Amino acid sequence: MEMGLERAIAELNAISDGVFPSGLTELVDLKMLCNELMDSLKGAKALIDSEIAVQIAEFEGNTQTLADGRKVRLTYQKRRREVDREGIIDFLEGHAKFLATEKDLPEAEVRYDMLLEFFRPEPRWGAMIKKLGLEDTEYCESEEVAVISITA
Repeated sequence: MEMGLERAIAELNAISDGVFPSGLTELVDLKMLCNELMDSLKGAKALIDSEIAVQIAEFEGNTQTLADGRKVRLTYQKRRREVDREGIIDFLEGHAKFLATEKDLPEAEVRYDMLLEFFRPEPRWGAMIKKLGLEDTEYCESEEVAVISITA
């Protein structure tokens, strides 16, 4: 699959316009090229974000305004991996028993509400962790990652 960069870009632009290569081999080659490019882009983006974070950290504040007026803002997010869902459910069940007694509600109702809120599709761990006093490091691996926002 030796394809020059210019030809590959032309082929990918043609696909964006709805013009596909005629053969399966050519499509598979382009798919493999796309995978390789995506991996390279992800790695490059992570390195660039890291360097931007280092350079912004040299200034006071987390927002810098560039000469052309764009603003670059650095924040940090916690990323969690290898979550111990069973451990969290056990923790929530114990907390649900306590809340059900304290608020005079059925335990099943409190448990359901807590599980629904905690495991919803767009996790809101931060709010729930503070609310319940859960120590997330007991239930997953996490790391702080720089998040770079650029606005015009």
